[in-house]
Amino acid sequence: MNDTLSEKVQWLLDRALISELLFSFAHALDTKDVEGYVNNFAEGGVLELPDPTSSAGEVLIIPRNRLADFVRKGIISAYSATHHISANHQITITGNIAMSRSYLQAVHVGVTPLDHWDAGGWYARERNSS
Repeated sequence: MNDTLSEKVQWLLDRALISELLFSFAHALDTKDVEGYVNNFAEGGVLELPDPTSSAGEVLIIPRNRLADFVRKGIISAYSATHHISANHQITITGNIAMSRSYLQAVHVGVTPLDHWDAGGWYARERNSS
């Protein structure tokens, strides 16, 4: 654990900012804020997801510069509403490297409320905290 009061306060601030980033990610999807969603990713960042069309468990990797189109086609135009929940934030900070894992539940609503699919999993990321 951190020793000085200043280090403890910085640790708490870093954790709060990382949690806020995870909340912002979900909020941007649910409010269809494409620019806000993309801005949650660092330059050079990628979105990595299970490929829903793969029977072999392949992964989609979408670089930041293609995220806006991916979200517009995959979320904005495909669903009338979404509801993403990010919870149980587990955050480890060592120096200026932060690792986080948070659990997610997401509801995707189509044309009618009965036309939906739910997903669950986790968000995980590594980034510089400074």
